Amino acid sequence: MTQSNENSPKYENISTKYDEYVLQDENGLDYLKTLMNRAMVSDNYEKAVELAEKIAGIYRRQGNASEGGRYEHEAFLFTQRKIYRDACIPVDMFSGIPYAEKLKDAMTEAAELAMEQSQIDYYVCYKKMIARICRAQGKERDAHLIDCSISSLLERVKNILKYKELTAADLEKQCLNSVAVKCGADLYTG
Repeated sequence: MTQSNENSPKYENISTKYDEYVLQDENGLDYLKTLMNRAMVSDNYEKAVELAEKIAGIYRRQGNASEGGRYEHEAFLFTQRKIYRDACIPVDMFSGIPYAEKLKDAMTEAAELAMEQSQIDYYVCYKKMIARICRAQGKERDAHLIDCSISSLLERVKNILKYKELTAADLEKQCLNSVAVKCGADLYTG
């Protein structure tokens, strides 16, 4: 049995003890940041989110809301990157990481405009990308409904792309570039 020493620090909970252990010198927190950056570079966004949230929690418990908020936002951005990775949607044509919900809204508008202009191939392309994002977000029902809504158009689109001598990947790139130019920073602010 251990005896309590009057000079030893009193901890309210285990996370406070952990925070003090990590922060006993600046290298501890720097180590977590280094691990987070390594995870991001290796596309291990799940680990990057976990570490960013851990760092944010440490800063919040220290009373540093600014840094805590900064790392919470980093965790959010890692989550967005994970969605795009899982949906196989490149976002390198955007100057920032678009928020998935805002990108889906912009693509929905673009799809509606394409349908009004009888550009069935663009309409279906946007809808397919939205469905993939929904799946990556775990919104399988939404993805299924979108897939069902475009299923009758798939054969027509296949023939249109063949006639235009375009691949589906080329069309997706055109669609994403169009949204990036039209919406720009509106997709990753606010």
